[in-house]
Amino acid sequence: MHKIVMALIVAAAALVPAAGARAHAFLDHASPAVGSSVPTAPTVVTIWFTQDLEPAFSNVTVTNETGQRVDLGNTRIPPGSLAELQIGL
Repeated sequence: MHKIVMALIVAAAALVPAAGARAHAFLDHASPAVGSSVPTAPTVVTIWFTQDLEPAFSNVTVTNETGQRVDLGNTRIPPGSLAELQIGL
């Protein structure tokens, strides 16, 4: 009986994903909202992710409907909000 219980515990532990093992942050939400159209450009686009970002590997480009880049190139992760990315327009 002890061997069966131990085998079940080992099998269950193998099925549980390790906490923090995700390799990538995924988009959570944005302002303006993803896929939206706005009548006038906001001064900043803010994007929130599912986990903290690594500044060295975090960048965003904003383009208009013709594909022309319209951002200021000043991507930043605000202090104290490491899952948030901002870029000025």
